[in-house]
Amino acid sequence: MGKRGKGEGTIYKRKDGRWEAKVTVGYDPETGRRRRMSVYGESRKEVAEKLAQVLAERATGAFVEPTKLTFGEWLDKWLAVYAKPKVRLTTLNCYEKSVRLHLKPALGHVLLRELRPEHLQALYNEKLAEGFQIGR
Repeated sequence: MGKRGKGEGTIYKRKDGRWEAKVTVGYDPETGRRRRMSVYGESRKEVAEKLAQVLAERATGAFVEPTKLTFGEWLDKWLAVYAKPKVRLTTLNCYEKSVRLHLKPALGHVLLRELRPEHLQALYNEKLAEGFQIGR
């Protein structure tokens, strides 16, 4: 087999007999050092498939670095960093109210890396059933 290119990860057999792949998933904004992620498996093929999935997610922007960041914490950051500078004060107040009253109580505790479309759809359906008019 040929060598992998830069940024395509590394696959090797560990001393314990398992296979491991490592790939760069980002850089620490404070130190500039790269962040690496490992995936493990019983065979080289299994690890190569997991690595390919991480690389595909990274390429499409769907990859979320494994962190302990919750959806609620991310919403706070989104309001302060992304929404506040770009929207009117009345819109920001509406966003903050929706986050505080609806999103954070229902999904704020969910780790961002574990948040799935099903979570959001279930909340959306629940709010519609309660009589909310979403999007108006």
